[in-house]
Amino acid sequence: MSARSRKRTKSAGSAFGQGHALWFPARFLSIWLIMILVLSAWPSSESWAIGATVESLRLVLLAAGGHPVAEDGMIQAGGVSFRIVSDCTPLMPTILLGSGILAFPATWRWKTLGLAAGALAMWAYNLMRVLALFVVKGRWPGAFDFVHVYVWQSATLLVVFMLFLAWIGARARWERSRTRGPVMAADAAVSTAAGR
Repeated sequence: MSARSRKRTKSAGSAFGQGHALWFPARFLSIWLIMILVLSAWPSSESWAIGATVESLRLVLLAAGGHPVAEDGMIQAGGVSFRIVSDCTPLMPTILLGSGILAFPATWRWKTLGLAAGALAMWAYNLMRVLALFVVKGRWPGAFDFVHVYVWQSATLLVVFMLFLAWIGARARWERSRTRGPVMAADAAVSTAAGR
């Protein structure tokens, strides 16, 4: 590919990116608002998320050799008990991540992949977060509120942001690898033709 055509492609890509960047916040907020309204219209989704979080925690604690007891949104293990509420589930962080993915200019294939991988990653992160809170509550009960409210909520926002950036980066690497093949083939053909 010649320097002139590379420059043309780069400038066209920059204009494309700037246009989408200007509209991204509006699309993100619109999608986020719609998802929140849908969630509030179906409160059973929150109940499902609470039940699934409790059951997941029970299974992880059981696999770790504990003797957890789970009932009506409560989970107890090793003398520590928690009531799991909607904020203890990965529901809201997943909606935040999903809003970013859906608002970003990408193919539906990449959006679907990002939504699925992001939901699984947020679920795993949330389980780790609640398990860490079990340890904090059992060993340092005085630090529990600070860790629960400030440390983990801030960390959750950071994880959502990092997952979003990881998805953008993976998509960009895939796009580069897809276009690198034809460009290299075209350059090789030009070199071969010039050598004749």
